[in-house]
Amino acid sequence: MTHHVIQGYIAVINLYSLCDKSLGSIRCDKDCLLTYRPYVSHSIMFSQAFFLVDLFALLFVFTSNTKLGRQSLIHHGLCILVYIICLLGGRHLPATSQSVMLCEVSNVFLCIRDFLGKKATGVAPQVNVGLFFISFTVFRMVFFPAVLNAHFNTYWYPPAEGEK
Repeated sequence: MTHHVIQGYIAVINLYSLCDKSLGSIRCDKDCLLTYRPYVSHSIMFSQAFFLVDLFALLFVFTSNTKLGRQSLIHHGLCILVYIICLLGGRHLPATSQSVMLCEVSNVFLCIRDFLGKKATGVAPQVNVGLFFISFTVFRMVFFPAVLNAHFNTYWYPPAEGEK
């Protein structure tokens, strides 16, 4: 859960401080998205490290051969691959990938549900389920299309000066 909280915080910082413009990473601002920002690349490395450690734990410590275990292995492997592609691709991809990590906010409520128990009753579990639903809807179903729009609008920009 620590990773989800930290990654959500990093994603919010990226969203609101990128190019000194609020929501700069989804406003399709060419200068904003195509300017190298070391902080964004460093935050990708933080996420990459988490996924690598978690992948090794799944492979060598927990070794679950259930459907969920295999899905987790594939998920972690694909995330690692996507981060490598984003770092190698450069341009707007690192900023876009870190904006997408805002989805980690909903995972905090998912972890709390696991701590409380899936069949827990009372006000706290009900509030938690409501917060999970709202955060999942906002950050994954509404926000992702906005990030994809920024990506595809930026993708068609010609390379920045000095870039091939």
